[in-house]
Amino acid sequence: MITRDIIRELAAFESPENCAITFYYQPPAPQNKSHREDSILVKDLVKEALREAEKEGGKKECARKDLRRILEVADSLHGNGRRAKAIFADEKAGIWREFDLPASLPATQLIINRRFHFSPLAAVLENVPSVCVCLIDRTKARLFRYQDEKIEEVGDYFNELPRRGKSDGFRGYDGGHAQRNVANDAKQHYKFVAETMLELYERGFFKMLVVGCRDEQWPEVESVLHTYLRNNLLGRFRIDPATATPEQVKVHTEKILAEHLGQRRQDIVQEVVGEAQRNG
Repeated sequence: MITRDIIRELAAFESPENCAITFYYQPPAPQNKSHREDSILVKDLVKEALREAEKEGGKKECARKDLRRILEVADSLHGNGRRAKAIFADEKAGIWREFDLPASLPATQLIINRRFHFSPLAAVLENVPSVCVCLIDRTKARLFRYQDEKIEEVGDYFNELPRRGKSDGFRGYDGGHAQRNVANDAKQHYKFVAETMLELYERGFFKMLVVGCRDEQWPEVESVLHTYLRNNLLGRFRIDPATATPEQVKVHTEKILAEHLGQRRQDIVQEVVGEAQRNG
C-alpha cells in the first residue's frame, strides 16, 4: 500500500553512489505483445543498465544485485493479473520497495540515478480513487481502505460504554443523568474516530470518505467530522458495523463511487456544452 509517508521517505533518499534504481513495469496489451516479448524488453533494459553501470564504474557493483533481482521479478509478472508494478531499490542502503499498480503507466522503464523517479507513479495515483470507508455506531468503528477494486480492513475500534444501573433513581433523575453520560461517552468515541481519520487523510492515506452507520446516528457522527472530511465525503449507507463483511462494504462503496463519478462526468459534459453554446 502506497501512502504519502512512504513517498516522502523514498523521495528524501539520496544515493551517494548513484545506485537508486527505479523500475516501472507496464503490462502489454494482449493483442499487441506476448509475455515472452515483454520479458525480452525487460531483459534488454537491464542489460543496457548494466552496460551503463560498467561505464561509470561506481555503479557497477552496487546496482548489479538489484538488477538481477528485478529480472527475477519480471519473469513472474505474467501471472500478475495484468497489474503494473513499481520497484524502488538500493541494495547498499537496504531499500527494496515493491508495489502493484493499476495498468496505466506510460511505459516499462528502468532508471538508475542518485534519486528515485516518481513522475509515472504520481500520474497513476492521481487517477486512482482511494476511499476510506468508516463503519461506526456508538460502541464500535471499523475503517476500510478501498482502492483499485480492492477492499482492506485497516482499523477496528471498540468503545466499551460504562455500565449503568437499571434504576431510574429519584423521580427519574438518575436515569436521565446516566443517559447523558452514555451520550457523552458515545460522542467522545465519535470524536476519536474522526480525529483518527483526519490524521490518515492528512498523511495521504485516502482522498475520499464514505460512512456506513444507522440513520439515527448520522447527525452525531457528521457533527464531529473535520471540514476536510466533510468536503471529501462521497456519501453514506446504512449498515451494522459489527456484522458487515468486507464484500458488503465493497458493494456499497462501489455503488456510491460509481454514482459520484457518473455525476462528475455529467457535470463536466454540461459545463462543456454550456461553454460551447456561449462560444467559450
